[in-house]
Amino acid sequence: MLDFDILVEFFKTTYPWLYDIKNFETPEDAYNAHYLSLKVRTTIFKQALKTDLPIIFTNANTLKKLRKKFCDLSHKEGKKNIIIYFNRPEKVLLERIEKSKRSKICLTRSTDFQDLLLNRQSKIFEIPKPKEADIFLEIDSDTSWKEAQKIILQLINNSK
Repeated sequence: MLDFDILVEFFKTTYPWLYDIKNFETPEDAYNAHYLSLKVRTTIFKQALKTDLPIIFTNANTLKKLRKKFCDLSHKEGKKNIIIYFNRPEKVLLERIEKSKRSKICLTRSTDFQDLLLNRQSKIFEIPKPKEADIFLEIDSDTSWKEAQKIILQLINNSK
């Protein structure tokens, strides 16, 4: 599973000007900075396809169009796509956010994870569908989470 939040943290700490809109004269310049980040993510993803490990997508991939792009790339390399849909109530997510000690550096358009969940992701999120993946896991309870963990571990162990 690729976590691109780590990449965003790297960019924001190493090249903070990429994320400050005041540094761009035109919307096209700001778009090009975002495009650079997308190109780096795509390059990392293509390298991950060369490993023996399965490709796992999560809710972090909020847009169907972007999930399809990455799924198509992995299918070209003969990989199976696994989508994990964390279908948890908003209340549970908000409770977890409050307890989290996670760094906020990776956030680009939100001030905190609560804002991200309530005001950003919820407005653009396209729920993944089982037909989008070779293996679709929906986590809607602690029981389904434990079952998903077993399946993922089996897939990883079988790929070695």
